Amino acid sequence: MSGAWLQRFERIDVVDLDPLAPWLFRRNHGRALRASATQIKFHRADAMAGLSSLLVAYPDATVFFDNVLGQHRFRMEDELVRAEAELRAVAGLLRGRDWGSVHDLFSGPLSNPLSPIQPALKVAALQSPTGLLAAGLQGDPLHRHLLAQVDAKGPWMDHLTSAVFPVGTAISLISWPFSPTYAHWLQAGWVSRDRDMP
Repeated sequence: MSGAWLQRFERIDVVDLDPLAPWLFRRNHGRALRASATQIKFHRADAMAGLSSLLVAYPDATVFFDNVLGQHRFRMEDELVRAEAELRAVAGLLRGRDWGSVHDLFSGPLSNPLSPIQPALKVAALQSPTGLLAAGLQGDPLHRHLLAQVDAKGPWMDHLTSAVFPVGTAISLISWPFSPTYAHWLQAGWVSRDRDMP
């Protein structure tokens, strides 16, 4: 997310478990937010566990998940069915608000280090089975296409986020070579409150 985008807001409340989040956020966006006199307040908390309470406390807030939803499966490693159900419920909880997210969709090893990867694809919202995707063998045609794009090797992890956005939301799929031998496909999208209104 860019500092210019964040400058549009009068106040930003950052909710993160990581004790380094305030330092990192200020390092990345502090100059821009000081220039716009945007107020920043930090909360060290689990945004997913407290999402319903946060939404009540901030009824008019725009919500943006930055690398949060794709990590939810790790918070609930022994309860993946529940984790996926909670991720599918996000859109309903945020109905009537402007909200967006960028998060992991799939991640896994590469056959060839630093395989050439297309930078981004625009697609309609997709649905995914849970669990691991065997490179080139399982998943729907889009999943197989994504795995082929990065020359996937072995099983890739499904981060359970395929159904986070309402069906029909325009999303971007962004390749991210995390290391020379491991890559992620990120999913990014934005939902306008107007889209939810009858």
